[in-house]
Amino acid sequence: MFNMIREIFSELGLDGPGLIILYGRPYTGKTLTVVRLMEELAGRPRYYLYSEPLSGRYEERLRRAGVEVAREDSLPSAAARLMAWLTSSEGGVAAVDTVSAFAQHAAAEYLFTSGQMPKPLELVGPLSFASNALAVRAADVAARRQHLVIFVAQERPVIGQKLWYGEDGAPSFALRALHSAYAVARMLVMNDGSRVLRVVLHREPRYVGATAVVPPEEGEATTAKRKRRQ
Repeated sequence: MFNMIREIFSELGLDGPGLIILYGRPYTGKTLTVVRLMEELAGRPRYYLYSEPLSGRYEERLRRAGVEVAREDSLPSAAARLMAWLTSSEGGVAAVDTVSAFAQHAAAEYLFTSGQMPKPLELVGPLSFASNALAVRAADVAARRQHLVIFVAQERPVIGQKLWYGEDGAPSFALRALHSAYAVARMLVMNDGSRVLRVVLHREPRYVGATAVVPPEEGEATTAKRKRRQ
C-alpha cells in the first residue's frame, strides 16, 4: 500500500507524539482519514474509541488491520478507557471519534431521565470542562509515552463553538486545550470534491496554514498533491 496519508501527516508535522484535534463538518472525511492512517501504521499499538455509529465497513477495516476497537457513549467511561490504554502501552496511536458525540449522548440521557430537554448551558459547561481536562491529560501522557492521540470533533458540536483565526465553529474545548494540543487541523471539502487537511495551529509556526490534499479511496489516486501557504 502506498502510504499517502502517512506521508501527508509526516510532511505536515502531525506524526506525533502529541495530540491532534481534527475537526470539520459532517462528511468531510475525518473518520476515513483516521482509519487510513491507522491502517498505514501497522506495527504500532493502535486503539480506536468511537462514540457514535461507525460504518461496519470502517470497523471491519480497522479490525482487519489489527486495531483494537471499542465503543463508549459516556465521556467519563471513554476517558477512563482511553487513559488506561495510553498508560499501558508506548509508541502507539489512539483516536477518539467523535468527542462531540458525547454531548449528544448526554443530552439524550438527560431527556430520557427527566423528560425535558437540557438547557444549553447546563450541558455545555460541564462537558466542555471535562473534554478540555481529558485533552490535557491525554496530551501529557502522549508526550511521556510517545503516543499520537487524535481527537475527532464536529465543526459545530453541541459542546460549543467559537470564531477564532477565521475558523468558524472550531470546537471550543479544543481552543481551551491548545497549551496541550500538538496541532489543531481542519478537514474541508473543496468545490472540486477534493478533501483538504489544513493545519490551523501548530507548536511549530512553519506548519500553520499548511495544507495537503487527502486522496480519496484506495486506487483512485497514486500521488498526493501538496502545497504550503507562505
